[in-house]
Amino acid sequence: MTKINFTGSLEEIKKQVEQTVATYELLGNRSSVNFEQWFEAWETGFPSALENRALGNYQLSGDKIWRGDASKRPRWRQWFIEKEVITGEYWPDRSVESESIPLSGTPNQLIQHIIQIQYEGGGEASKNKGGAWPPLKGQPQIKLFFRGESKAEGETSFRIMNRTDDPKIPLPLIDKSDLKSYAEKIKQEFATPSLFVWQKGKEAFSYKNRWQGFDGQWWLCRNEAAGRALLTKLLAITESPLDNSKTRISKATDENLAFPINPPDLLVLGENVSQDKERPLVNVAFHRAEIKLAKMRSPIPLVERGLIVFD
Repeated sequence: MTKINFTGSLEEIKKQVEQTVATYELLGNRSSVNFEQWFEAWETGFPSALENRALGNYQLSGDKIWRGDASKRPRWRQWFIEKEVITGEYWPDRSVESESIPLSGTPNQLIQHIIQIQYEGGGEASKNKGGAWPPLKGQPQIKLFFRGESKAEGETSFRIMNRTDDPKIPLPLIDKSDLKSYAEKIKQEFATPSLFVWQKGKEAFSYKNRWQGFDGQWWLCRNEAAGRALLTKLLAITESPLDNSKTRISKATDENLAFPINPPDLLVLGENVSQDKERPLVNVAFHRAEIKLAKMRSPIPLVERGLIVFD
């Protein structure tokens, strides 16, 4: 049985329950639905569901028409369908172009996701709470490792948000074909035709979009272009679009003073102690990648340099 959580005041919960009941009455007891038809009805406020509407809070006529402002209706853009799993991008409010959420699942799962987003994160009832990010704990995590000269290293990671290995989570279960696809994408982006080089430096480039699996990650880089080059390739692994509104770049006013090339020794317990360079300008090349699943003890290797090692 599908479970939907409701939060808020008694009046808000009442509205949420009424809307959810209306949705499931429209769907009936069918195990599967036509998602495009459902979304068209959802977008316009279920205009064909007339019974008992005049007594509720989601009326089709009068002063407060639900979905009356067409410019603020939700929007859906489908990316692809694979094995009956639909993947695309959802806007709770089409007038706010920068606030979209990637979703993936069967028609029934997508409907459940959208209804919960409406009332728990990104929807009208959540605006007073500032919205809500999805939890990352338990989501599959891809890690990439880099190596350079003089033992220089780099490491970065992100989460897969449209698959899970936990059957309790209402997302498609990750399978071996998914892992093979991630490995092929990593090879394509980071090892073809040559190993990708991460140009590390003194500036910090960051990206926060938990719907895409990035919880405020930041990367030391030579400049903004170097940071964007790395992020673009990371997003390509899951074919996620770059949201420029979620990127940031920061740097010291005087980089040489903040991060000197030859940091002076420090006097510790009466002795001069040499200090390592902070944020050195160094190139590190892609070395390997792995994925960590919540229900498995050890990470699974995907790519070693230019070779796919996942079988």
